[in-house]
Amino acid sequence: MRFKRGLAATAAVALAGLVSASGVAFAAETVDPNAVGSINIHKFEQPATLGDAPDGTVQNTNGLKPLKDVTFKVEKLKCVDLSTNAGWEKASQMVDSLKASTDKFAWAPTGCDLVDAKSAKTDADGDALFADLAVGQYLVTESYSGDLGIKVAPPFLVTVPLATKAGDWNYNVHIYPKNTVSSIEKTADDSKVVKVGDKVSFTITTGLPAGNLTKYVITDTLHKGLTYDSLSIKAGTTTFIEGTDYEVTGSVVVTFKQAGLAKLMAAQQAGASKVETTIETTLNADGINGITNEASYTIDDGNGEHTVSTDPGAKVEVKMGTRAFSKVSEKSAKLAGAKFEVYWTNTPVFSKTNRITGLDGMTKDDLLVSDATGAFSAKGLRYTDWAKNTQLTCDDSTSGTVNPDCKYYWLVETEAPNGYQPLAAPVMFKVNADTSATEIVNVSTASVTGTLPLTGMSGIILMVLVGGLVLGGAGYGMYRVARTKA
Repeated sequence: MRFKRGLAATAAVALAGLVSASGVAFAAETVDPNAVGSINIHKFEQPATLGDAPDGTVQNTNGLKPLKDVTFKVEKLKCVDLSTNAGWEKASQMVDSLKASTDKFAWAPTGCDLVDAKSAKTDADGDALFADLAVGQYLVTESYSGDLGIKVAPPFLVTVPLATKAGDWNYNVHIYPKNTVSSIEKTADDSKVVKVGDKVSFTITTGLPAGNLTKYVITDTLHKGLTYDSLSIKAGTTTFIEGTDYEVTGSVVVTFKQAGLAKLMAAQQAGASKVETTIETTLNADGINGITNEASYTIDDGNGEHTVSTDPGAKVEVKMGTRAFSKVSEKSAKLAGAKFEVYWTNTPVFSKTNRITGLDGMTKDDLLVSDATGAFSAKGLRYTDWAKNTQLTCDDSTSGTVNPDCKYYWLVETEAPNGYQPLAAPVMFKVNADTSATEIVNVSTASVTGTLPLTGMSGIILMVLVGGLVLGGAGYGMYRVARTKA
């Protein structure tokens, strides 16, 4: 989820802005105690706070995402009379009391009754209107029971009216409560994965709100193609210790213990807004065709328990696949017994550096061998053009920019079928959604050597004999010449 920011402010700050250092409200005219006012609440995803103290006027909310079905309740503080200076002093004391409270959600005004309670839900535009309100100070509380993972704003106080910058009174107050939408994001690092048996790490990033944390549970139901190895957790610069701060059960449920919850709250106070959980896994045989993975977390920060899950439409995938081959002659005959080593590179240039071993179907010597039908397969290899949950561009050209996350694969024939020439060069192949078989053609020895003048041992012997006769004749001639000269 993305946080969108815009112009907004809490009513507590608003009240602080309308009260002078002496606690006396300023305005050109006195408050009309018989006036009828309103509180207009506008709820958006994570609006930013105004630089200046707000005066309850309408703000620019272009580009903000409204939040629907958030419930607000307003209650009037019976003991506050805003038609007097003493009443404004009392209102200021109530603001200070709320600010000083360590549990704002449980706060209640001391020696003061809350009356005339009203509730309303925000509509599709994020608006909740409380009309026909008497002049006074109001406690505003928020609640939410939906599935958007909204962290509600703490209770706050607002007065009707508010003093404006122009020096008059605003009886129709607009407020923009700051809030957080809990979020979760999951990423995968499979850039070093080549085959089944390699390591994959997943990072789950979850929100860390302010508040009194009583529960924080991260759940990652691993695909059966993944074997859990270990995990680590941090929030800002704070790290956590398994067994002391949290425990891990199942596959995989991380439950923070009391000590861990305390460290989370301390980390949040120090500025951390996210918790990063990195899970180390190994791809097993059940992951030969790839895996998908999702995660969620459950939190109770004093606003009630709620669970946030990763977007079902944005699953994290590790894509694995198979490339099939058919070993044939130049005349399309199926050839058995061809043996191959397999290598990988990050570029479309062969290097006999990274040999792949342990593939499903390999011999004990880590070779792929064609069967009686000429078929063999390289199974459980990572897609050439997919890594870190992203589609890659992996060209065959070496002239352009090469993505180091690409994986190119190579067959090196170590033994050709009987009567056939081995391949002269490695054969590059890719693994992707294309599952069609690739033909690997061998040329028969007979078709290569059949054009020579004479072949076989008898031909060699005959050539030697003929050569010997020629040499013998030449020697006899030289002997005759020598005798004649003598």
